[in-house]
Order: sequence, then structure tokens, then C-alpha cells
Amino acid sequence: MENQTPLFFVIAAIIVLWLLGKILAKASASLAESTPPSRKAEPKGNEIAPGLHVIGLSDTLMQEMHEIIEQQNTIKLAYFFTKRCPEFPELDNYFSELRSQYFVLLGKPSNEASETEKIDAMKKLDFQNTPQYLDINVVTQTELKYLIEDTVKTFRVITDELICKFGGENFFDNFRAYTQLGEEKPITLHIPPDHQHRKKLESLVETGIAIRGRKIPLKDRLGVLKFSQLRRIATELKIDTPFKQKSEATEALAAMPGSAVHLAMIHDISDIFYLKPETYNAQAVEDEWAFFNAYARLLTEALKIYP
Repeated sequence: MENQTPLFFVIAAIIVLWLLGKILAKASASLAESTPPSRKAEPKGNEIAPGLHVIGLSDTLMQEMHEIIEQQNTIKLAYFFTKRCPEFPELDNYFSELRSQYFVLLGKPSNEASETEKIDAMKKLDFQNTPQYLDINVVTQTELKYLIEDTVKTFRVITDELICKFGGENFFDNFRAYTQLGEEKPITLHIPPDHQHRKKLESLVETGIAIRGRKIPLKDRLGVLKFSQLRRIATELKIDTPFKQKSEATEALAAMPGSAVHLAMIHDISDIFYLKPETYNAQAVEDEWAFFNAYARLLTEALKIYP
């Protein structure tokens, strides 16, 4: 019996060590589960001011943006944002918080709210957590509303095609002239050299949205005249048809070779422009441009103290 005692202690020690190992393994696994895995910090992009980063721009485009900001050129910066769509994570988070407040205060989708309700909701927003580099007062209430509602990220209407068609960097001025003059319908216009939109129309000729002078079919050229002028030309050309509508007169006179000469006696042919029809939602384009313009104004003012 005495000889078996050491063996008993050895076996008992092995069992105790085995149980202890089990306990430690379980505790280790439990600790691993309760400890969140380490995460690498998500890249914030390039810092352009203390606490403000930009994502989505190459070094070349970063330099271009800095130069525009140094020039304090809000319109050019708005165009840059429209074309490049960079992201500013800190600003996005800031406006996301304001947006949450805004829609809670509004209590309904923005397209169902009146302008008065929107203004009331804007006045009640809490701006205490505004980043130190940002002066929210540099934008108007209307501009701030565009920034907070922010429909641009989900629905882009200002495409590269639209920008190209309406003349690149000055596309918005050209687009507004187009919609004001033609309301997106085909129309012939007399635009003399001193007309406020003359240069814009000339730009649209270059992009193909407008046609000028003799390149316009005679029937459309004649459309620039008043009905009374068309009837007078018809009388001079010995056309006795009693026209009841302007379209009838232009149709008939377009078939008469002398009509072009009579038209040239009234208007210089180089002052006649024809706007082609284009199907764009003018209000949507204006709203989207207003958003980018507001963003540009905000950042221009925020970053002018950071060379």
C-alpha cells in the first residue's frame, strides 16, 4: 500500500493540471470574445485644414482646388465640385447630424413641407457642435437649406454631357440663358450685338445647342419676324393668300426665293439664332447648382485663413 502512494499523488497531480488547463483555456476564450478586435483607422484622405479632410482627389486636383480657394473664386470652386465631386467626411458627418435634427423638426418629407415650415425648422437647429474651422453664418438661410436637405448625392442631374453641351466652366450661365430665352422649346431669336445674352448664344453655337445665320433653315429664320412683317413681305412678293396663322405664312414664304432678301433687309442675318430643343429639368439643374455653390461659398470662407 505504501508503494502505491506516490503513484496516487502523481495521478492526482496530472488530473489537477489537466483541469487547471481546461479552466485557463476557457477563461482565455471568454476574454477573447469580450475584447473587440483591433481596427485600423479608416483613411480620412488629405488634410486641408485642422480637422478637415478631403477624399477622392489626386495630388494634381488637390493643388488645383487649393489654387481656386486662394483666388476666392466661389463660382469656379462650385464648378470644380460639380465636375469632381470630392468628399469631405467631417463636413458630411456634420451636415448629417443637422439633417437628422431638421427632419425631426420638420416631421415630414421636405417635398411635403411648405417653405414656412422649412424656415421654422431651420431656425430651431442646434449649431453648438459646429467645427471650429467653419463659420456657418457665411451662407444664407436658403443656401444652408440646400446643404442640409442635400438631394445631390442620390440624384445627379448635372452630368458631364450637360456641362459639355452648355460650354464647360460657364455652363450654368449659358444654361440659364437658354432656358430663359427658349424655355427648352425650339425658337428663332433676334439677338443683336448689344444683347445681354449675345456671348452666351455664341457659346451655344460652338457647342451645337444653337444654330446661327444662314445655317438656320429659311422657314425657321422667318420665324424671327412678327406676323405683320410676314404678311407685308407676302404682299410685296405678290402672295394673295390670307394667312390666319404665323406658321402658315412662314411655310409659304420659305418657298419663295425673295423671302431671304426681305428678311435680310429687316435683320442682319448674323444676329439670328435658333435654339434647338433639349429635354432638361431646369429647376433640378438650378437646385443642384445651388447646392454646389453653397458648398463652395462655405469652404471658400472656411479655408481662406489656411494657406
